[in-house]
Formats: sequence, structure tokens, C-alpha cells
Amino acid sequence: MGKLKIRKYTAFKRFLISYFFILIIPIMMGSYVYYQALSVIEDNAVNFEDFMIQQSRDIIDNYLSSIDLSVFMLSTNSTLQAVINMPQPTYGSDKVYQLIQVINNMKTNNISGSLDSTTYLFLQKPDVVINSNFANYNIRNFYENLMKYDGISYEDWHRQVFETNNYKTILPSHKITMKRLGLSDVTYEAITYIQSIPQGAIIVHIDTNKIRNLLNDAVLAHNGSAFIIDENKQIIVKSNDNIVLEAMDLETLSPEKQSQHMKINGENSIVFSKKSNYNDWHYICVIPTESLMNNVQHIKVTALINMSAVLIVGCLLSIFFSKNEVKPIGEILSSLGIASVDKKKKDEYSLIKDNVNILINKNRNMNEVLNELKDVLIGQLLSGTINEVQEARNILKNLGLNLEGSRYVVVVPTINRYAVVKGIDVNTLLEENAIKRITDSFLQKNMNGNGCTYIIEPQQIAVILCFNNNDDDACREQIRQYIETINNELIQACNISLNYGIGNLYGSLSDVSLSFFEAKVALHQFDLTEQSDYMIWYSDIPVSRQYYYPMDVERILANMVKSGNYDELIRTLQHIKKENFESRRLSYSMQFQLFSEMKATLVKICGEMNLDPQAIGIYSLKMWDISSKDCMCEIIDSFCQLCEVISKNKKSHNQKMLDEILEYLQNNYNDANISLQILSSMFKISSSYLSQFFKEQTGQNFSEYLEEIRIKKACELLCDPSLTIEEISGYVGYNNSYSFRRAFKRRLGQLPNEYRECL
Repeated sequence: MGKLKIRKYTAFKRFLISYFFILIIPIMMGSYVYYQALSVIEDNAVNFEDFMIQQSRDIIDNYLSSIDLSVFMLSTNSTLQAVINMPQPTYGSDKVYQLIQVINNMKTNNISGSLDSTTYLFLQKPDVVINSNFANYNIRNFYENLMKYDGISYEDWHRQVFETNNYKTILPSHKITMKRLGLSDVTYEAITYIQSIPQGAIIVHIDTNKIRNLLNDAVLAHNGSAFIIDENKQIIVKSNDNIVLEAMDLETLSPEKQSQHMKINGENSIVFSKKSNYNDWHYICVIPTESLMNNVQHIKVTALINMSAVLIVGCLLSIFFSKNEVKPIGEILSSLGIASVDKKKKDEYSLIKDNVNILINKNRNMNEVLNELKDVLIGQLLSGTINEVQEARNILKNLGLNLEGSRYVVVVPTINRYAVVKGIDVNTLLEENAIKRITDSFLQKNMNGNGCTYIIEPQQIAVILCFNNNDDDACREQIRQYIETINNELIQACNISLNYGIGNLYGSLSDVSLSFFEAKVALHQFDLTEQSDYMIWYSDIPVSRQYYYPMDVERILANMVKSGNYDELIRTLQHIKKENFESRRLSYSMQFQLFSEMKATLVKICGEMNLDPQAIGIYSLKMWDISSKDCMCEIIDSFCQLCEVISKNKKSHNQKMLDEILEYLQNNYNDANISLQILSSMFKISSSYLSQFFKEQTGQNFSEYLEEIRIKKACELLCDPSLTIEEISGYVGYNNSYSFRRAFKRRLGQLPNEYRECL
């Protein structure tokens, strides 16, 4: 409601303060209960997760210990000692029996436990691989064709296994591909345990999925992640890929603490860490705080419901006691945006009355401006002086005027003075009634709402009609039926009939200027001839030997050249060519006069644009020694050349103005008050034109471009840790840090402090 210095509002504030002290008691109690429950549940969850990760650690440690024992027994086996240095046995040799004994010993010495593993014995001198199920000669052939680590060459594997002194060495989980004869390959993940022996090594593959499932069981209840790292901070195995190890500061983990709070991947989490009793491994469990605290939600909801109920009851009582005096004034002043009232100068009721009158006047003025803008755009369409037809169509559509269609025509009706019923004052009819009725009738009866009217003078209007039909005959029939309906209504309503001049149908909205001129020419036939019908089509006027180059078309042509509207210029010139050399049969003298007048138009345009006609080659046109077809082509080329010269000059001017604007923005981006209005006043152009010009030249809106400059500079300043976010926001032109943070987030997808942390 604003800071309103009125006694009633002061009393209202005191009333609310008293209720605030009443409401603060249940709020404090609810908060206390909520935080106590939060603490209890968090302690229980922490104890549970600590127990689960400890249990998983003990299971894995015991299993590794059993592997140690099994490997020790195998390495000290007397039969193995006998075959370590023997040469590779041949088929049928008694040495084969010794290998079979080693295989049997490996069967009886299987590792027991809840985790799965497979033991391999690699002996270099016999060059044999022994498993509890087989013996395979040629270690290299076995690695490359039967059991291969993905992405590790035989040389690297051989160097790790046989050239390194391995004592209970454990390698992280890796993918291994097993090839089976006659069957598809099997790929699995395993942790590799290596123990060196004389002339060989014992390798145990521990199933990664079993350990991963064991870790998942520890964190599954709270949707967390767990992993095991060795003393080199290398991941041995992890439960899933949700946690990025680099995102955690492992140095800060304290083994003495049961749990620690950290922010990982942008999410608040609780981290549990347990060191192995068997080796230097660390078992780490990460649980999202939000998931851990799900059980407290029902308590939170209960507390919120209680507090909300108290607040609602208090608000209802406040409204009940103060609504008669406070509510009406507060709502009205709040809607008017009034923050304070000086009661000594003016009371609140007078202030409300004055502001309502101001709003009414503003609304009335806005409607008048919109109607004027609509009339200006329609007038430019009819006169052919508009450059961006599509943009004009979009603006008119936003103003409630739809001019979408595939065919366009202009109808110009005027009062038929001789058809007015005797006894009616024609001037009064024209001034007070007829034009309004004509306009209203055309707007109400227009096909599908596609069309508009434009008042040319008190006695005459122009009507633009749009059709979504490419069949000209069907469109003509709709126009005829439409005009007959309108004419009958006008006769019945005010005893008056109209004459209608109708131009040709065109496929582009930019051609309505031609149709408008043709409709006026057709309307003029009512004064030249006696017509029985009240409709005259321009296409039905008999072909005359007079050449076609009226003043309206000349003006349209000149406007298109001066505005650089090349496409519409070509269309209009082709229309002039068609009218004079296809629809008419002109004598040589008529052709010469036409070309001379068009040449004079070129000279006049050069004079108005301060250009030299000689430089463009207009004076070199020799119209008496070439054919009419060639001469027309040369004149068209001259118009096009002149249009290009003017367009080039305009582009040069536009580029200069754009460079000045961009230079100003680069030098003054830190000015928080910079805006389109300030720039438009500096360059003496309207803000709407400047906005459109900036978008066309840079491909960006003004606000987007300015924001981009400011954010780039802010990124540079964020590299300086001595500057605060608030200081940087002021340096780059923002009034407050909130606006700066919101713009930074919108532009780069992260907040400034997050960006600084990533540097």
C-alpha cells in the first residue's frame, strides 16, 4: 500500500503490529519443533549410513584377506614350485601331469566369500596360463585372443605383471573381454589383484559388479553414491557416475569425523569416509542432504499448516476491523501506484480523483495516437511511400487490423448526389451521417475481417479488401455481391446510394497503391460518361491512345527510388511498361512524350537528392534513334541505377551512424542511465526508429547488445578477487547487484560467484 502518512494508515500499522506479536509465538514454537526433529532425523540417518559403509568395508576387507591367504597357499604349493622352472611340456610328457596337479590344487584352493573372483597363474618359463578349469600355452596368445584388458596393449600389460615387483598390488576396475570358442564374446568389469612369484605371477579377477552392488546397498536408501579410492586418490570402483571425484576436496576429509557437510556438483551433501583396516583404501559415501531429510517433510508440513492457519485467521481479523476505512483507500492508491500522500496539501480523495482523470486522459490520448498511426500506415500503403510492407502489416495486425491475403483490391466509393432522395440536405448528410455509416458498414461486412477503410476527404473513402483466393473471377463476384449488400443497406438506412470505382486485383500488399490509383481513375468515369451501373471496374475502361504515366504513379515511382525500395521499383516499372506497351497502342509521338516525361522524373529525383544526372548517365539517353522496347529498357536501367546509388549513400550514412553508436556504448556502458531515449536524443532520431535501425544493423536488440558488453566486462573484473560482486555491478552499469546477478545468470547460465569459483 505504500508509506502513506495518514492517521488511518498509522492506526492500521499499529493494529498489524499487535497481531504480529500474537502470531510470533506459534511461529517460534513450530520452528523449534521443526529444527529439533531435523536434528534427530539427521543423527539417525548419519548413524545408519555410517553403519552401512562400515559393514561394506568389513566385507570387502575380509574378502581381500581371504584372497591373500589363498594366493599365499598357492604360491607355496610344492607342485607349483616343481613346474615354475620346467620347460614347456610336450604332448604326452610326464610334465603335463604336474600341470594337472596344479589345476587340481587351484580347484581345492578356491576363495570363499560373498564376492566372486577368478584366479589365474601365469608362468613365464613354461609360457603357460593355468586356471582351475584349464591350462593354456603361450601367454601372449592367451592375452590377445582369449582374455584382453580393453585399451591396454600386451606390452603394457606384460610390463605391469612381469617387469614390476607386485606385492598385493590392486589395480582399479577395468573392462575385460573374454573370447569363447563358438560363442559370443563376454565383457565384464573386474578389479585386478597381482602377486609376483618367481618366473611368474598370480592374478585374481574380483567381480566389480559384486562390489558395486555392495556399495549401492550402503547408499540406496538415500539415493547417494559411494566409491573406493587408494592411497594415490585413484578410484578403485564406484557405485555410479553421479559424483565427479574432481568436484570433491579429498584433502579436507577428516577420518576422525563421522560425517562432513560439503557442496558437490552444486548440491549440498553429507560425506562419510572410512579407512580400510586391511590396506590404505578409503571408503567414501556421498548422500544428498535433501534426500537424507525427506523424513522430516511431514513435520515441516504440519508446522507450516499450523502457522498458515494462525496467519490467515489474524489477517481475516485485521481486514474485518479495518476494511471500512483502510481497504478501499489502500486498494485504490495501490492500483494508482501512489507511495505517499502529503495531507497538508491535498487529501487522498482529491488525489485519487486527479489521478483517475489523468489515466482517463492518457488512455484517450493513446487511442488517438494509435488511430493516427493506423491512418498514417494505411495512407502510406495507398500512396506507395512505405518501404517495409511486411513490417507495416505486422504493426497493423497488432493494432487490430488484419491485412493478410493472396489478392488485394481497392474500392473507392463516393456519394451519388443525383441519387439522394428529394428533401434531404446533402451537405448535412455528408458531414453528419453518410461517411460514418459507410465506414461502419464496410468494417462490419468485410469478408473474414480482412480489410480496412481510409477517409480521403469528407465525401470519399478508400477501402482495401483482402482475399484468400487466387481466382480473380471468384474475387470479382465476391466484391460485386459485397457492394450490392452495402449499397442496399445504405439506401434503406439513409436514402442514399453510392458510386464505386474498383481497381485491379493484385497479389501483393505493396501494389494497393496502384489499385488505389486505378480505382480513382475508374471513379472519374462517372463524371465523363453516363453510367447505368453504380460500379465501374478499371479493367472495364476502354483502352485509350493516351499513354499511362499519371502524376500519382510518378510520385509513387519517385518515392520508391528515394527510399531505395528496389523490388517494388522493378514491379512498378514493369507495370508501367505493361500498361503502355501491352494494354495500349501508342504512336511514336506518344512514346517519345512518355519517355521524355520519365526522363524528366529521373532529373527531378537527382535534383531532390543532390545528385549529378550526368554522372549517372541520364543525359546520355537518346530516345529518338532506338526502338521503343530498347528505350524502355534503358530508362528502367537508369531508374534502377539511380535507386542503387541512393541506397549506397544511405548505407554509408547508416554505417557511420552505427559506428558512432557502438563507440558511444563501448565508452559509456558503465552509465546506469543509458537508454534508447538518451541515444535517440543525441542522434536526433526517434527511439522507435533507433530501435529498428539497431536491430537491422547488428542483428541484436539494443538491450541485448548493451547487456552483452556489460557482462563481458564483468567477467574480466571477476578475475580480481579484491572486488566484491556489489562493486562490480556498479562498475558495469547496474543500479543494484540483484539486477546484475539476474542478467549474468541469463547470459552465462550461472551466477557471478559461481563463475568466479570456476576461474
